Amino acid sequence: VVDAPVRLLNLSARYRMKKSIMLSAKAKQVMDRPRATTDSRSQVGDYTLVDIAARYTLLNAPWEFSAGVNNLFDADAHEPSLLTNDLPLQGRSIHFEASYRFK
Repeated sequence: VVDAPVRLLNLSARYRMKKSIMLSAKAKQVMDRPRATTDSRSQVGDYTLVDIAARYTLLNAPWEFSAGVNNLFDADAHEPSLLTNDLPLQGRSIHFEASYRFK
């Protein structure tokens, strides 16, 4: 299928360090996306994205905190587009979250 990856690899892992701490990581590798025979642009480049996160839950309390990094290695990744240029994916980003559960 045009613009669809011939090979796609997804890996994910979670590790509970303690009852209140969870670490997670995921990786996605996209490879070999052929263009239509009528498209003269070069092939879309392969890329690997790695995301990591940590979550801390206060025991016996409704609070939960998390932090993570998406695209940890700041991969130069693009998705195919019918437009002149392919669509760039977001570079490295850091996120923080605090949540409170109402009972």
